[in-house]
Amino acid sequence: MASTNLALSAFNSKVSTAYQSQNQAYIGPPGCPVAPSPNPCAGAADWQAIRQRRIDRVKAIITARNRRMEYFPAEMFADPVWDMLLDLIHCELTDQRVSTSNLCHAAKVPATTALRYITMLTSQGLLVRRPDPLDGRRVFMELSRKALDSLFQYLDSFA
Repeated sequence: MASTNLALSAFNSKVSTAYQSQNQAYIGPPGCPVAPSPNPCAGAADWQAIRQRRIDRVKAIITARNRRMEYFPAEMFADPVWDMLLDLIHCELTDQRVSTSNLCHAAKVPATTALRYITMLTSQGLLVRRPDPLDGRRVFMELSRKALDSLFQYLDSFA
């Protein structure tokens, strides 16, 4: 058992080092696109539970943000960057891709304003543009490892 744990630890260390050399975070075993739990040897059920908990938290945050607009003018709570980050993390957790135009829509501001924020977030290393391999006119937006790690830490900070 000790030799198995040692071998697993060595493997995780090598994988982590490889990802760090590419400026990426190691986010868990193959097939688990969710950031790691406190236990690096967590099983698939644990990973699925963490993922579902994060999805539920993001949905609750988005629902609460939208509910405010039922009681107060929407302009009081304009926060396009946060709206985009929430949309992107929800799509990441539910294995959905987000086009630039859909991300602009999620920001709930005019497209030109949303595009300025997308450019700013990209230049700060929080967003990554991925060309659509099937349609050269479309670009998908993704959260960078840095943004994913920060958002996962934020979501996991709730008790």
